[in-house]
Amino acid sequence: MRSSPHALVLDPSGASGREYHAFPLATRDAEVPTRRLFNVRETGAYLGISPWTLRGLEAVGAVPRVRVTLPGGGELRKLLFDVRDLDRLVDAWKGVTQ
Repeated sequence: MRSSPHALVLDPSGASGREYHAFPLATRDAEVPTRRLFNVRETGAYLGISPWTLRGLEAVGAVPRVRVTLPGGGELRKLLFDVRDLDRLVDAWKGVTQ
């Protein structure tokens, strides 16, 4: 178990798109990440689970996704997740009340 207060998250500036770097974990007093929406890979890294586990949790409704409605009534197929929802979800999993 790591003693450092860092989390592994996808670095969107990585040339290959697959590079992971340690960034400080957010605290309640810290700012929210500059990007609000994460894709499947970024969300999995943020939660510390695989993208496939995340897809399974989303499919059964355990992890909320952002649904983007397209003109004509369809939906964007890309799965997007709101970092604020993810933080609330982790707090709920831990039993933290606000």
